[in-house]
Amino acid sequence: MADVKAPQHLDPRDIVKLLVALRRALKKPPA
Repeated sequence: MADVKAPQHLDPRDIVKLLVALRRALKKPPA
């Protein structure tokens, strides 16, 4: 994955955001 402007440690909110994004991407049919 591309380098993201973020500290080495992830915030709980960031992790939740990533999980939600992954779920959406998986649920979404490939365009």
